[in-house]
Amino acid sequence: QQARRAYHKKLLQVHPDKGGSPKDFRILQTAWGLVRQRLESKGRAPRGTAGTVASPHDAPVAKSCTKPNAKSASSRVSTYADRVREHLSSKGDCKEPRKSPKEPVAKGQPPPRGFPGNKRPAPRGSVSQAAGKTAPPASVSKAATTPLFRQAQTKRSCPESRPAKAPSRPAAPAASVQKSATSAQTRASDGFRAPFARKDPKTPFHGVVDDGVTEVGQVEAAKRVVWNHLQALQLHELNNDETSRSPKPLPLDGRFSDGIGQYISAWEDVVMCEVEAQAQGTVSRSGSIAMGKSPIWAAPLEPSSVRSGWRLQLLTGTWMGTGNARKTSITIAPAQGELFIYYGKGNSGAKVEVSLDGCWRSTLPNGQITGGWLVDWNTLLVDGEYRLQRPQADRLQNGAVLLLTMGPSAGKKTQSHRLGILERQGPMAVLKAAPDVGEGCAWLEAIVTNLALTSSARELQAVRGAESIPESLVKHLVAKVETRPGAMRRRGTSTTDRRPPPPCLSSLNQSQLRAAEAACQDSGFTLIWGPPGTGKSSTLLALINALHLQEYERLHRAIEAMVLAQGTGSEDEQWCAAVRCAPRLLVTAGSNAAVEHLLARMFKQKFTDRQGNCYNPWGVVRVGSDRGEPHRADLDGRVQALLDLQDEAVTENLRQATAELDKLRIQVRTLRKHIQALQAEMPIPQGWTAHVSPETGFVEFHDHLRKQATWRRPNPPQPDAPCVNLLDLPSAVEQLGTLIQCADRWWQLQGQEQRLTLLQEHPCALRSAQKVHVLRAQLEGSLLSRAHVVFSTLNSAARLLPTAAENEPFGAVVVDEAAQSMEPSVLIPLQLARSNRCILVGDDRQLPATVFSPRPELSRAGRSLFERLRQTGHEPQMLELQYRMAPEISSFPRSYFYGGALKDAPGMEENSRRLLHGLCPPLLFVDVESTAEREGGSWRNLREAQICVALLRKLHSSAEEIGEANMARDIGVITPYRAQCECLRQELRRSASAVGPGVVDTIDAYQGRECELVVFSAVRAPDTSSDVGQIGFLADERRLNVALTRAKSILVVIGHGRTL
Repeated sequence: QQARRAYHKKLLQVHPDKGGSPKDFRILQTAWGLVRQRLESKGRAPRGTAGTVASPHDAPVAKSCTKPNAKSASSRVSTYADRVREHLSSKGDCKEPRKSPKEPVAKGQPPPRGFPGNKRPAPRGSVSQAAGKTAPPASVSKAATTPLFRQAQTKRSCPESRPAKAPSRPAAPAASVQKSATSAQTRASDGFRAPFARKDPKTPFHGVVDDGVTEVGQVEAAKRVVWNHLQALQLHELNNDETSRSPKPLPLDGRFSDGIGQYISAWEDVVMCEVEAQAQGTVSRSGSIAMGKSPIWAAPLEPSSVRSGWRLQLLTGTWMGTGNARKTSITIAPAQGELFIYYGKGNSGAKVEVSLDGCWRSTLPNGQITGGWLVDWNTLLVDGEYRLQRPQADRLQNGAVLLLTMGPSAGKKTQSHRLGILERQGPMAVLKAAPDVGEGCAWLEAIVTNLALTSSARELQAVRGAESIPESLVKHLVAKVETRPGAMRRRGTSTTDRRPPPPCLSSLNQSQLRAAEAACQDSGFTLIWGPPGTGKSSTLLALINALHLQEYERLHRAIEAMVLAQGTGSEDEQWCAAVRCAPRLLVTAGSNAAVEHLLARMFKQKFTDRQGNCYNPWGVVRVGSDRGEPHRADLDGRVQALLDLQDEAVTENLRQATAELDKLRIQVRTLRKHIQALQAEMPIPQGWTAHVSPETGFVEFHDHLRKQATWRRPNPPQPDAPCVNLLDLPSAVEQLGTLIQCADRWWQLQGQEQRLTLLQEHPCALRSAQKVHVLRAQLEGSLLSRAHVVFSTLNSAARLLPTAAENEPFGAVVVDEAAQSMEPSVLIPLQLARSNRCILVGDDRQLPATVFSPRPELSRAGRSLFERLRQTGHEPQMLELQYRMAPEISSFPRSYFYGGALKDAPGMEENSRRLLHGLCPPLLFVDVESTAEREGGSWRNLREAQICVALLRKLHSSAEEIGEANMARDIGVITPYRAQCECLRQELRRSASAVGPGVVDTIDAYQGRECELVVFSAVRAPDTSSDVGQIGFLADERRLNVALTRAKSILVVIGHGRTL
């Protein structure tokens, strides 16, 4: 495996497509054949690789080489390559390969584009085909400006130019994509040239996708471990229990008595078993993993062998229009050994011609010519101006897992399924699968899955790296620290000499304030328990504000120590060390929605300093995909904006940043000199003040009792007499404040200068796809290293690991929705912690983490870290007042789910009164005699859906009539089953109700949301085969708790009374 990796690395360096020499490429291939032969003779052949054609001189060269164990794999490949070159030189066979003969062209006609030997781009408009005909440039230009969907609707026919009739859209291809790809290469070498030139010749035609994720080496290693395990399972049909792991059960009491080794081993088994369960559900199509809708076709990399991998034909699949072409929809699929394009419904296809450089062209049935090229893996440019994209579910990215459908192989009459992983190899998108995938089949159909291989690899890496977490947190993880009940509560409230709480905490109630103070003062894990409607988000934002102020005070102390004390090193080194103490907070959550909600509220409400002034923290970065509108804090957006800068703008911005840094450096030295001059004259008697004259630079002393000023220092006060120190001087305090502002500005400008320098070192004209990928990673690291507050999902926090060693670690880690996340995912951000402080916020009485594996040994895998710490003795800080539900609605959840500890906030009875209560009480149960029926793997109840729609229409119209439009606009419909969701949506559409189908969703989707009026359809009732119904999902009290606590004013429950 080491030899294979070294070979592939060197092969990319000398590949002719990368500017390498064909001679070196051929020599390296021969050297790899010798290495493989040598390893095979020792019984160490790399698994799943195929050797190249051996040279006639293999034997003498092999005898002269050293043993495989003598050197590393990389050196071994180089040694073989050198010896092959020497041997071929001695035989006179080391000449450059003969260049491919040029295709004869007509006189005056430019050489065809796409021909391997051609280096000059052909002019736009001339089309050379295999038959030697040239289309007039004017007609090509006209086709290039005609949108594809307009061409498809044109009624004009051109019989003389209409191509042969294409077959109708096939359900499955009848021939191989391999033939299509081979024929495309043949046409290109025969003289085919694409009719449309790319606007930007620097853009790689294959669209090397950059998913914005720069993985650390450990994550990549973990991903290989996960994928190799799945490959081994696939060879045994992915359901053989003999190849699956047999994990040990997690401890019942939540304590790992054998220490961190037992902890890592147990959770590593959990992660791998979860991957197995997801893979089994994906292959059998019975799991809950989301799948793409349209297939993408693949052909073998080498026509003679499918073991080398499969190359995706990136043109294939369904493409949807955007912008002006949003109504356009085309499908490109293989048929009869060729690629065909299908537009609209019920239309015949047109053959697609593909050139070597990735451009494509097609002549539609109406005679119009259309074409374009791939901008990236998921974007297709048509007619030079219209962009089409793959549907969201079909998007490709590096590392994605695809479900592969193989055609009938020898001896088998049915199709079979396997999993493949998508890898970027230069410009190609290559599928890697189990070694026996595709044996005997002619094509592969690939469908994108949502199998989180990268997420699982990140969790596996976090589990294996648990020892890097601060030691005090590790002791709590393995539950070796005995925590007395109530200890955390007393630590948060027992101090009497502490500073008054900052203004940002002044709006919190008593329980919220107690929780925030405990999180600010305690070390280790702090648990904040937030039942529904208790203001968890408000408390969390106030807590982040308070932590930010604490981190700023750390910066203030560092600057004061740097100025007032004599440190080691130069002044610049001391200043840089102090500036690096800038605030660092990491705020994470289990879902993107929770992260976006916190980020939006923070920018809307702003932070408050200790003087009560509002401010926006400038160093805020959002890591991960933003599903809403682009945000100024989005990391990927900021990096892309930097990459889009032109070279002239980079040079000018760098000049300005450098000049401002120079001015700031002079200002810092002056301020530091003035403060140190005042410090040298301290203390002075009471009634005196001092400041540095800006004109002379000397210290002036003022006697306010005698109203005199002098250059002479007054006599020092007696030891016991009152005196004035440095921080008692208004001028010194003002200069220290200015110095702290300079530190903030310095921190920003230094990062800006670093990023602009990187861009200047990589001009736009010299950026290849590989260089852009490296440059993007460097820019990401620079932005993250200067961020004060980083918002991220738990899994996306792994993107901070590559630069974690060079950057300042985080002073505190906050995890929202901690009770909904599996423990391995919470370990990812804990690796980035500097201090022993981690705040977990959640409610373990609501929805738990999702566990895919049905193994009984993993029955406790869904127990979150929040819940396990509570079980081992950590006392949570509970938010005790709820501000959401009317008392009639909250009465049952407060008493049943929270044991009476949760209370209504004062005034909730009056604040929750609505005029609509005259028609419908706050809590209403509708007993419906109905039957439930099973649909697929879910349940539906048509009678309940019909009554639900009738109630919604009545309540909506009544709210509009009495003037409570806000009630009519804020309606939610909740049900436990997806089949019932679809049934309710169909009934709402059929009845043409003013309530749209978008308000209907499952209980899981409504977690964290609230509505004025909620209708809950319980669904379960006796089915046609039994008179006794089962309650199904409602047996889970946590799911029932979520369903009953979403309503603010009115909750209507529809169900079968005897069953419930």
